[in-house]
Amino acid sequence: MPPARRRFGPQQIGSFWESVSPKLGRVVRLQSRLEYYNWILVEADAEIESFCERPRWIEVGPGWSVPEMWVQFRSGRQQLREIKRSTDLEFDRNGLIANRQIVIQQRWCQENGIGHIVLTEIDLLANPVKLENWRRILRYLCQGGGMDENLKSAVLEFVTSKIDADLREIRHRFLRFDESAIDRCVFKLLQEGLFNSDLDARPLAQSSRFSKHDEQESFQS
Repeated sequence: MPPARRRFGPQQIGSFWESVSPKLGRVVRLQSRLEYYNWILVEADAEIESFCERPRWIEVGPGWSVPEMWVQFRSGRQQLREIKRSTDLEFDRNGLIANRQIVIQQRWCQENGIGHIVLTEIDLLANPVKLENWRRILRYLCQGGGMDENLKSAVLEFVTSKIDADLREIRHRFLRFDESAIDRCVFKLLQEGLFNSDLDARPLAQSSRFSKHDEQESFQS
């Protein structure tokens, strides 16, 4: 039986996590807290264009495995992801991962020209500030109702004209709109890679700063 559905926002149901994905526009179901953390970071990565949880059975010889996630980057590069607790990893005498299901995935990926990565809690929790910020952001982006594209374009134009602006200033500029609608536009522009922000280093607040994306621009922590 599938887990019960909820209208908005990520929700834990037993050992499952379920949410509407802003990137995919459909419900995603995740089978552990670590998979949930990985999903947050996938949604936050503007270079990831698409993804699918537990995409397919992989067979190599008599063995089979189901990876946690397939992702596709804007460049067209594909990658399979396996999520494991670091304590569950096994290694051979050469220091290579020896878990049977991971070895099957790695061999299949080599044969099919697809990247492969194993992520543990060490990787997924490396930046707790970013993780918590995007957990909050996704609650805005998962809200029902369509995005106001005219407001989104106006927000982009305003921030571009200002070089950079904080969230308080953006809200003040568009006072006649509901704050949650403004925030959704800001966060969607960030998710799409059209904005830079300081949210990898600072907690989300009214003072959080945003600017038009520039490959040579970065915020200092």
